[in-house]
Amino acid sequence: MSRITGESFGDDFADHAVPTLYPLKMEGSSEAPEGLLSWIVGLAQAHCVGPRTLVKHLVDQSDAHSDLWSDAAFFERHCGTVNGLGRYARMMLELVGKAAAPTAQGMTLIGLAHLLPSNGEGLLARNPRWCHACLCDQARCGQRPQHPLVWSFEHYRVCHVHRASMSEHCPACGATQAFLPVYPSLLHCGACGESLIAKPGYSRGRSMGGWARRSGRRSHCYCGFAMGLGCFRLAFSCRMGLTG
Repeated sequence: MSRITGESFGDDFADHAVPTLYPLKMEGSSEAPEGLLSWIVGLAQAHCVGPRTLVKHLVDQSDAHSDLWSDAAFFERHCGTVNGLGRYARMMLELVGKAAAPTAQGMTLIGLAHLLPSNGEGLLARNPRWCHACLCDQARCGQRPQHPLVWSFEHYRVCHVHRASMSEHCPACGATQAFLPVYPSLLHCGACGESLIAKPGYSRGRSMGGWARRSGRRSHCYCGFAMGLGCFRLAFSCRMGLTG
Protein backbone atom coordinates (compact mmCIF):
# COMPACT_ATOMS: atom_id res chain seq x y z
CA MET A 1 0.00 0.00 0.00
CA SER A 2 1.41 3.39 -0.97
CA ARG A 3 1.76 6.24 1.47
CA ILE A 4 -1.07 8.75 1.30
CA THR A 5 0.00 11.97 -0.43
CA GLY A 6 -1.61 15.29 -1.20
CA GLU A 7 -2.72 14.09 -4.64
CA SER A 8 -3.96 10.63 -3.62
CA PHE A 9 -5.36 11.15 -0.12
CA GLY A 10 -9.00 11.70 -1.09
CA ASP A 11 -8.99 9.12 -3.88
CA ASP A 12 -7.30 6.50 -1.75
CA PHE A 13 -9.92 6.79 0.98
CA ALA A 14 -12.78 6.91 -1.52
CA ASP A 15 -11.69 3.57 -2.99
CA HIS A 16 -12.16 1.75 0.32
CA ALA A 17 -15.42 1.21 2.17
CA VAL A 18 -13.30 1.02 5.32
CA PRO A 19 -10.06 3.02 4.85
CA THR A 20 -6.91 1.04 5.55
CA LEU A 21 -4.49 2.77 7.90
CA TYR A 22 -0.96 2.05 8.98
CA PRO A 23 -0.87 0.50 12.45
CA LEU A 24 0.69 2.82 15.01
CA LYS A 25 2.19 1.72 18.30
CA MET A 26 0.69 3.18 21.44
CA GLU A 27 3.22 5.07 23.53
CA GLY A 28 3.35 4.83 27.30
CA SER A 29 2.53 1.62 29.15
CA SER A 30 -0.45 -0.36 30.35
CA GLU A 31 -0.16 1.46 33.69
CA ALA A 32 0.22 4.91 32.07
CA PRO A 33 -1.28 4.66 28.57
CA GLU A 34 -1.34 7.32 25.91
CA GLY A 35 -4.65 9.11 25.40
CA LEU A 36 -6.62 8.26 22.25
CA LEU A 37 -6.65 11.88 21.03
CA SER A 38 -2.87 12.04 21.29
CA TRP A 39 -2.57 8.75 19.40
CA ILE A 40 -4.83 10.07 16.60
CA VAL A 41 -2.52 13.07 16.17
CA GLY A 42 0.39 10.65 15.88
CA LEU A 43 -1.56 8.53 13.39
CA ALA A 44 -2.24 11.60 11.25
CA GLN A 45 1.44 12.55 11.33
CA ALA A 46 2.40 9.02 10.25
CA HIS A 47 0.10 9.42 7.22
CA CYS A 48 1.30 12.98 6.48
CA VAL A 49 -2.17 14.50 6.89
CA GLY A 50 -3.82 16.82 9.37
CA PRO A 51 -5.69 15.14 12.26
CA ARG A 52 -8.95 16.83 11.29
CA THR A 53 -8.58 15.79 7.66
CA LEU A 54 -8.02 12.20 8.76
CA VAL A 55 -11.05 12.15 11.05
CA LYS A 56 -13.30 13.78 8.44
CA HIS A 57 -12.48 11.09 5.89
CA LEU A 58 -12.93 8.28 8.39
CA VAL A 59 -16.37 9.54 9.39
CA ASP A 60 -17.42 10.23 5.80
CA GLN A 61 -16.70 6.58 4.97
CA SER A 62 -18.69 5.27 7.93
CA ASP A 63 -22.42 4.64 7.58
CA ALA A 64 -22.69 3.66 11.23
CA HIS A 65 -21.51 7.02 12.58
CA SER A 66 -22.60 9.55 9.96
CA ASP A 67 -25.60 10.51 12.12
CA LEU A 68 -23.26 11.63 14.91
CA TRP A 69 -21.19 13.80 12.65
CA SER A 70 -21.12 17.57 12.48
CA ASP A 71 -17.85 19.25 11.53
CA ALA A 72 -18.17 22.36 13.66
CA ALA A 73 -19.80 20.73 16.69
CA PHE A 74 -17.36 17.82 16.76
CA PHE A 75 -14.11 19.76 16.53
CA GLU A 76 -15.29 22.60 18.78
CA ARG A 77 -16.97 20.56 21.53
CA HIS A 78 -17.45 16.83 21.15
CA CYS A 79 -13.91 15.68 20.33
CA GLY A 80 -12.84 16.67 23.84
CA THR A 81 -14.71 13.58 25.07
CA VAL A 82 -12.87 11.08 22.84
CA ASN A 83 -10.61 10.11 25.75
CA GLY A 84 -13.69 9.53 27.90
CA LEU A 85 -16.31 6.80 28.00
CA GLY A 86 -19.17 8.11 25.85
CA ARG A 87 -20.35 7.59 22.30
CA TYR A 88 -17.57 9.63 20.72
CA ALA A 89 -14.92 7.52 22.41
CA ARG A 90 -16.59 4.37 21.08
CA MET A 91 -17.05 5.94 17.65
CA MET A 92 -13.37 6.82 17.35
CA LEU A 93 -12.22 3.37 18.44
CA GLU A 94 -14.38 1.82 15.72
CA LEU A 95 -13.19 4.28 13.08
CA VAL A 96 -9.48 3.69 13.62
CA GLY A 97 -10.08 -0.06 13.57
CA LYS A 98 -7.04 -2.21 12.91
CA ALA A 99 -4.64 0.73 12.99
CA ALA A 100 -5.03 0.70 16.77
CA ALA A 101 -3.52 -1.89 19.08
CA PRO A 102 -5.77 -4.60 20.57
CA THR A 103 -5.51 -2.69 23.84
CA ALA A 104 -6.71 0.58 22.25
CA GLN A 105 -9.69 0.75 24.60
CA GLY A 106 -7.14 1.39 27.34
CA MET A 107 -6.45 4.78 25.73
CA THR A 108 -9.93 5.86 26.88
CA LEU A 109 -11.95 5.58 30.09
CA ILE A 110 -14.36 3.03 28.60
CA GLY A 111 -12.81 0.24 30.66
CA LEU A 112 -13.79 2.15 33.81
CA ALA A 113 -17.39 2.75 32.73
CA HIS A 114 -18.70 0.60 35.59
CA LEU A 115 -17.02 2.93 38.11
CA LEU A 116 -17.69 6.34 36.58
CA PRO A 117 -20.87 8.36 35.92
CA SER A 118 -22.29 7.61 32.48
CA ASN A 119 -22.26 11.25 31.37
CA GLY A 120 -18.65 11.75 32.49
CA GLU A 121 -19.57 15.10 34.00
CA GLY A 122 -16.59 16.80 35.62
CA LEU A 123 -14.11 14.07 34.65
CA LEU A 124 -12.36 15.57 31.64
CA ALA A 125 -10.49 18.84 31.31
CA ARG A 126 -12.10 21.48 29.11
CA ASN A 127 -8.80 22.17 27.32
CA PRO A 128 -5.72 20.03 26.63
CA ARG A 129 -3.00 20.21 29.28
CA TRP A 130 0.61 19.14 29.15
CA CYS A 131 3.79 18.96 31.20
CA HIS A 132 6.64 20.66 29.32
CA ALA A 133 9.22 18.58 31.22
CA CYS A 134 7.51 15.31 30.20
CA LEU A 135 7.49 16.39 26.55
CA CYS A 136 11.21 17.17 26.84
CA ASP A 137 11.85 13.74 28.36
CA GLN A 138 9.99 12.10 25.47
CA ALA A 139 12.10 14.01 22.94
CA ARG A 140 15.30 13.14 24.78
CA CYS A 141 14.38 9.43 24.66
CA GLY A 142 13.45 9.59 20.97
CA GLN A 143 9.78 8.85 21.61
CA ARG A 144 6.86 10.09 19.56
CA PRO A 145 5.35 13.11 21.36
CA GLN A 146 2.30 11.97 23.29
CA HIS A 147 -0.13 13.03 26.00
CA PRO A 148 -0.77 10.34 28.62
CA LEU A 149 -4.43 9.60 29.29
CA VAL A 150 -4.12 10.88 32.85
CA TRP A 151 -3.52 14.40 31.51
CA SER A 152 -7.15 14.38 30.36
CA PHE A 153 -8.54 14.45 33.89
CA GLU A 154 -9.97 17.77 35.05
CA HIS A 155 -8.42 17.47 38.51
CA TYR A 156 -4.98 16.38 37.33
CA ARG A 157 -3.27 19.74 37.78
CA VAL A 158 0.29 18.79 38.83
CA CYS A 159 2.57 16.33 37.03
CA HIS A 160 3.26 13.45 39.40
CA VAL A 161 6.65 12.84 37.72
CA HIS A 162 8.16 16.33 37.78
CA ARG A 163 6.01 17.96 40.51
CA ALA A 164 5.32 20.81 38.09
CA SER A 165 2.00 22.47 37.33
CA MET A 166 0.38 21.32 34.13
CA SER A 167 0.35 23.89 31.33
CA GLU A 168 -2.88 24.88 29.61
CA HIS A 169 -1.82 27.98 27.68
CA CYS A 170 0.85 28.58 25.07
CA PRO A 171 3.86 30.13 26.86
CA ALA A 172 4.31 32.56 23.95
CA CYS A 173 0.80 33.84 23.10
CA GLY A 174 -1.36 32.46 25.92
CA ALA A 175 -3.77 30.58 23.65
CA THR A 176 -5.39 27.32 24.69
CA GLN A 177 -4.96 24.38 22.34
CA ALA A 178 -7.46 22.32 20.34
CA PHE A 179 -8.01 18.68 21.27
CA LEU A 180 -7.56 17.80 17.59
CA PRO A 181 -5.22 20.39 16.07
CA VAL A 182 -5.19 21.38 12.42
CA TYR A 183 -1.52 20.41 12.12
CA PRO A 184 -0.24 16.99 13.29
CA SER A 185 1.91 18.26 16.15
CA LEU A 186 1.56 18.25 19.93
CA LEU A 187 4.69 20.37 20.31
CA HIS A 188 3.56 23.59 18.64
CA CYS A 189 0.88 26.15 19.44
CA GLY A 190 -2.01 25.98 17.01
CA ALA A 191 -2.41 29.76 17.18
CA CYS A 192 1.13 31.16 16.88
CA GLY A 193 3.26 28.12 16.01
CA GLU A 194 5.65 28.60 18.94
CA SER A 195 7.03 25.78 21.07
CA LEU A 196 4.86 24.23 23.77
CA ILE A 197 7.92 22.51 25.25
CA ALA A 198 9.25 25.80 26.60
CA LYS A 199 8.95 26.43 30.31
CA PRO A 200 6.02 28.54 31.53
CA GLY A 201 7.05 32.18 31.34
CA TYR A 202 8.84 31.70 28.02
CA SER A 203 8.58 34.93 26.03
CA ARG A 204 7.59 35.19 22.38
CA GLY A 205 10.51 35.51 20.00
CA ARG A 206 12.85 33.23 21.94
CA SER A 207 13.24 30.05 19.94
CA MET A 208 13.43 26.65 21.54
CA GLY A 209 16.89 26.20 20.09
CA GLY A 210 18.08 29.51 21.58
CA TRP A 211 16.64 28.63 24.96
CA ALA A 212 18.43 25.28 24.82
CA ARG A 213 21.77 26.89 24.00
CA ARG A 214 21.46 29.44 26.78
CA SER A 215 20.55 26.80 29.33
CA GLY A 216 23.75 24.86 28.67
CA ARG A 217 22.01 21.61 29.49
CA ARG A 218 22.42 18.65 27.21
CA SER A 219 18.82 17.53 27.69
CA HIS A 220 17.52 20.85 26.41
CA CYS A 221 19.62 20.44 23.28
CA TYR A 222 17.87 17.17 22.57
CA CYS A 223 14.55 18.98 22.85
CA GLY A 224 15.74 21.69 20.46
CA PHE A 225 16.69 19.04 17.91
CA ALA A 226 13.29 17.38 18.26
CA MET A 227 11.56 20.72 17.75
CA GLY A 228 13.53 21.36 14.57
CA LEU A 229 12.56 17.97 13.20
CA GLY A 230 8.93 18.63 14.06
CA CYS A 231 9.02 21.99 12.24
CA PHE A 232 10.42 20.30 9.14
CA ARG A 233 7.63 17.73 9.14
CA LEU A 234 4.97 20.40 9.60
CA ALA A 235 6.39 22.48 6.76
CA PHE A 236 6.34 19.43 4.49
CA SER A 237 2.71 18.67 5.36
CA CYS A 238 1.64 22.27 4.74
CA ARG A 239 3.45 22.36 1.41
CA MET A 240 1.64 19.22 0.29
CA GLY A 241 -1.69 20.82 1.21
CA LEU A 242 -2.63 18.15 3.72
CA THR A 243 -4.03 20.23 6.55
CA GLY A 244 -7.64 19.86 7.66
